[in-house]
Amino acid sequence: MVGAPLVSAGPAVAGPGTAGTAASGTAASGTAASGTAEDVVITLGVRDGRVVPPEALALAGGRLHVTGRADNATKRSLYEYDLAVTGTPTAGPRRLAVDNFWNDYPCRDDPGTFCSELDSRLWGLGDGRIGYQEPWGSHHSVGGTRPPQQVSLQNEWRQDRLTSAAGRYVAVFDGFDTRVGDLDGDSGAQHIADGRSASVWATKVWTRGEQPGAVQSYDLKTGAKSGDIALGTGCTAEELQVVGRWLYWRCPGGDKAGVWDFGTRKNVAVPSQDGVRMGDGYLVWYEPSERRLELVDFHQGGGFPYVERTLASDVPSGAWDVDRFGGHVAFTDTEGRIRIRPVTVPRQPVTVTDLAPEAGFGPWRGDWRLSRPAASWTVTIKDPYGNVVREIRGRDREGSSVQAGWDGKDSDSQPVPSGAYTWTLGVDSGDGTGTHELTSRGLEHTREAGGRSAFRDTDADGYGEMFSMTTAGKLAVHHLSRDSGSWTSTGWDTTTRFVSAGDLTNDGCGDVVARTPDGNLWRYAPGCGARVTPDTPRTLVGAGWGGFDAIVPAADNDPFRTPDLIARQASTGRLYLYPGNAGVTGYGRPILIGPGWNGYTIMGAADLTGDGIGDLVARDSGGEVWRYDGLGEGKFLPRKLLLQDWGAGRREMMVVGDVTRDGYPDLVSRHGDGSLLRNKGNAAGGFGSTVTIGTGWGAYARLY
Repeated sequence: MVGAPLVSAGPAVAGPGTAGTAASGTAASGTAASGTAEDVVITLGVRDGRVVPPEALALAGGRLHVTGRADNATKRSLYEYDLAVTGTPTAGPRRLAVDNFWNDYPCRDDPGTFCSELDSRLWGLGDGRIGYQEPWGSHHSVGGTRPPQQVSLQNEWRQDRLTSAAGRYVAVFDGFDTRVGDLDGDSGAQHIADGRSASVWATKVWTRGEQPGAVQSYDLKTGAKSGDIALGTGCTAEELQVVGRWLYWRCPGGDKAGVWDFGTRKNVAVPSQDGVRMGDGYLVWYEPSERRLELVDFHQGGGFPYVERTLASDVPSGAWDVDRFGGHVAFTDTEGRIRIRPVTVPRQPVTVTDLAPEAGFGPWRGDWRLSRPAASWTVTIKDPYGNVVREIRGRDREGSSVQAGWDGKDSDSQPVPSGAYTWTLGVDSGDGTGTHELTSRGLEHTREAGGRSAFRDTDADGYGEMFSMTTAGKLAVHHLSRDSGSWTSTGWDTTTRFVSAGDLTNDGCGDVVARTPDGNLWRYAPGCGARVTPDTPRTLVGAGWGGFDAIVPAADNDPFRTPDLIARQASTGRLYLYPGNAGVTGYGRPILIGPGWNGYTIMGAADLTGDGIGDLVARDSGGEVWRYDGLGEGKFLPRKLLLQDWGAGRREMMVVGDVTRDGYPDLVSRHGDGSLLRNKGNAAGGFGSTVTIGTGWGAYARLY
């Protein structure tokens, strides 16, 4: 049975021929038999003065997995070593990945049977794990820091053959058809095609096509099939291997083989040999009669001849493998040691073969599987305006995969507003060409990653909400960005004025401020998305607010990084900014914005320009909508025209935050005929044309 992954702390003495008494897992250099670059030599362990040879090994993504009974161990275990990404592939220390690996093998005393064969092959998945098939038919992955997984592909399991594996997928042939299982997903199998020829790479499995001499792919995520790709082989391939740009094929009878170049759409004719394993730009096979490993270099692609050379001589018929994820070749030498033979064939540029960014409760995490390991990587988080919010850099890897997380904070360790962001993965492959951006994607729901509520966002999902009040005193919140999550509460005085005030309590959730008929200002902090009722606990944050005829929320405009309020004094027309001061009582001393605002409809102060400071939006009596860019500390630039002759026949008008899920604040208004209207925000700090998003809103006494 497979045990839980453990970490080995015990070193072992290096075997004969290694330098000094290096600890197990450290690499010693030795001259390669064929005169190529020096090998990295690894000794699994020593018992009774003799080197313990590996029973099986797999090399993928720069990680070597080995099974055996190291040192004085009585149980077969799985060990792993990480190899350097650039330069000489030196090995790090040996780690115990799985103790008691297959120790209860049911047919260990019956050599030569089919069941015994299952014991011999480990499949490097490239993401730090190996895949393998147990003799009773289930398929597993173990290794690295990823949790062990299992997928059941059984169908007359004694006929199953695990024929290909990469990343999260394993493919088996049961004598009748090919089935593929997802080690990280459902436990079932996908029937792919009749026949044996199948190879997994990235998220696709390649099989022979409908017509002779053709192949086709099946996307394991989308279910899409490609059409036949004619290889011009003149025969139906019985063996396929795929590595990025290259597809190796071999015809029945072993009389013809080649490598199809997807780039040039041409073949490279190569020798037809048994037991070929393909790397990125080369093939390797073992010549038992000559006791050597042969290498064919075809990296120049279709239309160019291959170059064949002996990779290693005097190689016993032990375990060996090719790192198809841009790596080298591992084999066992005559003294039972493991040799990593460097391969200098030029590789293809690194690409993303699969990605699984995740958003959930807790920090956001991304998991990118690459075509070869990265020497270093950078995940860049940007806001909707293209501003860099955070750069996360690292060198850690799991084979050729990269895993990184974001806690929803900016480079100053401050939580960012929830909402729409993008991440970009950049990778430096260590070849001197620098960092290259590989892939990018939108990211939402940064509240779960650790972000805070956005403008007018009470539930911290990143999108604005609107309040309504009926003549019967029913308060409701409306999520204009989605169809669910709204709530209502009753028993309110209908003259109470509500404001979606933002996070004033530093709990990441938007709070609600209400001015009651007596002129008091109260703060409600029920938690993210929770209902506000007359019985909800509240905190007095101000008195004497009865003289204000406009109270609107404002994105941060002061040094405290807390949402503010903007209010107009009815008797004087003066406009004030009340800075939020989280952790104290509510708001600080008012800052005079200016006089003469009586004829304006104050619509709010969201960040429209992407500089992190709230920008004031107001409509004058002539119907023009203006933007006043915020400078901080209650100061604003001269106005800029956004909309002309706008708003006739409308009642409430408000910048309601992002309700279109693109990261830009939107404008919502209610017409006198009861229709709800929206003007979509844009990256230029303005608004688009008016569209109707609802009817029947005339039933509400007030919208906030």
